[in-house]
Amino acid sequence: MSEAIRAPVLFVHGAKDTLLPAEESERMAERLKAAGVTAEVLVVPDAKRFFNFRQPQQATAAWQATLAWLDRYLRPMPPAGG
Repeated sequence: MSEAIRAPVLFVHGAKDTLLPAEESERMAERLKAAGVTAEVLVVPDAKRFFNFRQPQQATAAWQATLAWLDRYLRPMPPAGG
């Protein structure tokens, strides 16, 4: 799996997800890191499963963090020497 992934990866996980523990996202992120891929896990406090649809405050926090992540890794670099 990890050998095919080259782009930075952000895992977003609800801290109170009872179906899939946050440790699963952390395990996947560690595997990617071991393969040289930039990976980060954002565990959203008090967020349950599908929090992005049912918990607006947690969804907003996750969205803001996601936008910051995208800005960090997708922002065009200024031309060299310019």
